[in-house]
Amino acid sequence: MSSVAAAPEGGEPVTVVLGQAKLDTPAGAQPILITQTLPVEESPRQTVRHTTDPSGAPAIAREVLLQHNQSSVSAAPSASDGPSLKREPSLSAKGTQAVIEPLVREADKLLPPAKVLDAPLDTIRPEEGDLAPSAAAAAAVASGAHRPHALEQWDRIAADLKGKQVVVFLDYDGTLTPIVSVPSQALISAEQRARLADLAAKVPVSIVTGRTVPAIKNFLMGPEAAGGPQPGLEKLYFAGSHGFDISCPASAASGSKQVAEEYLPLLRAFHAECAQRCASIPGSICEDNTFSISIHYRNVAGEKEVQQIEDIVTNAIRPYEEKGQLQRHRGKMVHEIRPKIEWHKGAAVDYLLRLIYPDLPPAPEGNASSGPLRLPDGRELAPVYIGDDTTDEDAFRVLRRYGREGQPVLTAFVRTDDKARDTEANYVLRDPNEVGELLARIAKL
Repeated sequence: MSSVAAAPEGGEPVTVVLGQAKLDTPAGAQPILITQTLPVEESPRQTVRHTTDPSGAPAIAREVLLQHNQSSVSAAPSASDGPSLKREPSLSAKGTQAVIEPLVREADKLLPPAKVLDAPLDTIRPEEGDLAPSAAAAAAVASGAHRPHALEQWDRIAADLKGKQVVVFLDYDGTLTPIVSVPSQALISAEQRARLADLAAKVPVSIVTGRTVPAIKNFLMGPEAAGGPQPGLEKLYFAGSHGFDISCPASAASGSKQVAEEYLPLLRAFHAECAQRCASIPGSICEDNTFSISIHYRNVAGEKEVQQIEDIVTNAIRPYEEKGQLQRHRGKMVHEIRPKIEWHKGAAVDYLLRLIYPDLPPAPEGNASSGPLRLPDGRELAPVYIGDDTTDEDAFRVLRRYGREGQPVLTAFVRTDDKARDTEANYVLRDPNEVGELLARIAKL
């Protein structure tokens, strides 16, 4: 059953459902949608073919990559009565990451009429003839690689932010600055620093990072920071050591907080042991971030040496894990060791929201949703969070609680060198340059 629909005005891309599949994952078979985002001409008279029953449309077989422990397998939609199209895997990732890679650039030439959606996949609502809600939800989770691009969707984002009180949270490495081989050389550019200062002068901005508070303050406001003095930066809030060390600007009445101070002796002991054992491995860096320890292996040359670091960390952390004292998290070519308590970047964001706006209601328990937060004057609060690492996913999840129907106004995952990983963010950006452009646009609202 097919028909013709006018394409959205303004030239925004549309997401086309090309077919369905079941993907075998360690959690079991997951229903997914095979989609392609296609541009449309600016003319509102441009039409796009679609069907109201995508599940009944003949599906073209296509490669679905399941990245699991650096191995990939392929699957195809259950219906495969269309031509078979193949592509060699072009992505490599560690861990369990489902990647849906569209294989047909000119899908309209090869497919029967396909359903056209003018909204991000994870906002699909069941209507007559649409996919069942459970499959749509699974598709949203499985297709993190297909989150809409924040700059391409700016008009929609600007409309969402209009009339609301914006409050911004930003990671540093990989978000405001590119990832570098030597952590101490992650210097922010003068242009990016100026954009950050301009935004911080207008709305509350917090830096939520794995670095220590003194280190991140030095990068942004130290005597060697590019661009000289920048009014506005003195208003920044900081959550260092993955949120365990919170520091307020001088203008704030109070609220600085250090979480899990009783774990500091354990962290110092772990750092001393790891630093000694890793010292003989060229390229390894064992970084003391006060409330966390980072063991970097980005500059380690061989797989044998990387495995040596893995073994060192595993053996060193074991007695602390057995006692429930410390835990390991994996980031981008780094092992992160933190106190084993229920605190992370998401908890820090919740704390900072209520520090900046004391009249907000208490944070909901667990994963319960409260819906949009409102200030005493009736304005809706619009939290914005941008980050690039696995540690930022906790913040993305927390902010979903404060959106409409589980969708925050703006969370963005920066996919600089991680094209495959799924994300809880509702938008993506490509690199720190695009982060700067988005911050500049928000500052102009």
